[in-house]
Amino acid sequence: GRFFRTLRVLRVLKVARHSDGLRVLGRTFMAASNELVQVLLCFTIAWFLFAAVIFYTEEDSVGEPAFESIVDALWWAIITLCTVGYGDKYPTTPLGQFVGSMACVTAVVMVALPISVINSTFEEKFAEHREKLKLQEAKRRESIDILGKANQVWSVTSVFKKQIKSLENVGRSV
Repeated sequence: GRFFRTLRVLRVLKVARHSDGLRVLGRTFMAASNELVQVLLCFTIAWFLFAAVIFYTEEDSVGEPAFESIVDALWWAIITLCTVGYGDKYPTTPLGQFVGSMACVTAVVMVALPISVINSTFEEKFAEHREKLKLQEAKRRESIDILGKANQVWSVTSVFKKQIKSLENVGRSV
């Protein structure tokens, strides 16, 4: 019950149907989905790689090891790669600190990669959207022009009908 009530929040996404900007953003993510999946795969590989490396480099630390299990190392790696850095687990050996700094640099690069992909795809989709709006505006203007000409024809026709009726009335009176 509670789970489904929480899902009600997702109804906010229905607003996207009425917002051109959100629709363009959705199309952007759909168009860039292959690239984003590849980045996610690379992120997952880096996650497991850094967890394993930090676990084995910190294994020989003096005193109590910083990472008691590979799960602790996975926790540290995901927190570091997401650039959160809680500080509850951290490497204590110089080699472990070097691995930690490499994980931080890798995280920044991995965050930057999808941004460029999303940006270029967004520019493309936004240009398509603007072109579509221009076409719609041109069609609307064309429709207005056609209606205006139809009105002119209708008014000319009605004037002719009135003149014909007046001529008929003149012909009957004679």
